[in-house]
Amino acid sequence: RPDRVETGLLLAATLTFFGFVLTVPLDLPADLEVIVNSLGFSLIFLLAAAHLAYRAMRRGAEERAWGWLAVALLLFAVANLWYSLADALHLPYAELNVSDALWLIAFVPMAVGFAQVVRPLTRSEGPVAVLDAALVASGVFTLALVALSIALDGLLALGDREVLVFNTLDVLGDDILLAIALGAAHATHWRPPMWVWTLLGGALAFALADAFYVLQVASNQYVEGGLLDIGWPLSALLISLAAYQRYDVRHVISPPRRWDSSVQTVLSAFMIPVAATGLLLEADGPIALGARVSGLLAVSLAGFRLFVAVQQATTM
Repeated sequence: RPDRVETGLLLAATLTFFGFVLTVPLDLPADLEVIVNSLGFSLIFLLAAAHLAYRAMRRGAEERAWGWLAVALLLFAVANLWYSLADALHLPYAELNVSDALWLIAFVPMAVGFAQVVRPLTRSEGPVAVLDAALVASGVFTLALVALSIALDGLLALGDREVLVFNTLDVLGDDILLAIALGAAHATHWRPPMWVWTLLGGALAFALADAFYVLQVASNQYVEGGLLDIGWPLSALLISLAAYQRYDVRHVISPPRRWDSSVQTVLSAFMIPVAATGLLLEADGPIALGARVSGLLAVSLAGFRLFVAVQQATTM
C-alpha cells in the first residue's frame, strides 16, 4: 500500500495543480504571470516525477518501470524551465530549440515506461493478449500517422515550418503513448484495472494539449497561460495518480464473456481497412513512410490474429 511519503507527494502535486488552474482565468500582473506559468507549471511535473521516482525505488523490480516515467516528467519540467528562462532573457529562437529538443527526448523514456508498466498486465493474459495489444497499437499508430501527414501539409502553409515540425513530432510521441495504453486495454478485453484507464487519461490529455497547441500556433492564436496550458500538467498528475492506484502488479484475469472472442475477431478484421489507409496514403516524407510501414505491420498482425481465431474456433 502507498505510504505517507507517496501520499504526500501526490497530494502536493494535486494541490499545486488546482492552484495553477485557479490562476488561469485571473488577470495577473505580467511578472507574477511569468512566475506562475513557469515555476507553477514545472513544479507539478517535478512533484509528479518525485512521486514516481520514490515509487520506483521503494518497490520491487516490477515497479522500477515508473522510474522511466519519472525521468520523462523531469525532462519535461527542465524543458519548460529552460524555455521560460530563454524567453525572459530574450534569447534568439535557436536557444529555445534546446527546450524543444528536451521535450522530444522526453518521449523516449515516456514510451519505454508506458510499455514496461503495462507489460506484466498483458503478459498475465497470455500470448494472444500480447498479439491483440500489438495489433491495436499498430492500428492506432497508423491512423495517427495518416492524420499527421495530412494535417502537416495544410499547417505548413500557415506557420513557421521548423516550429510546426517540432510540435508535430510531439503529437507523434503522444500517439505512441496512446497506442500502448489502448493496446493494453484491448488485451484485457477492455476490463483492465483502474490505473490503466488513468494512465490512458494521462496520455489522452497530453495528446489533446499538443494537438490543439499545434493548431493554435499555426493560426497564431496560442496565448501562454490560457486554458490549453492546463492539459500538460493534468497529464503529469494523472500519470502520478496511476502509479498511486497500481499498488499490486498482479492482475486477476476476469472470466471471459461469451462475446469476448467475437469482439476480438471483429476488431482484428476492422484493423485491415484501418491499416490500408496507411498503405494507400498518397503523400511523401518520413511521416507518410512511417504510415506505410506501420500499416503493413498492422495488416500482417491482423491477418495472423484472424488465423489464430480460426485455429481457436476449430479446436473448441
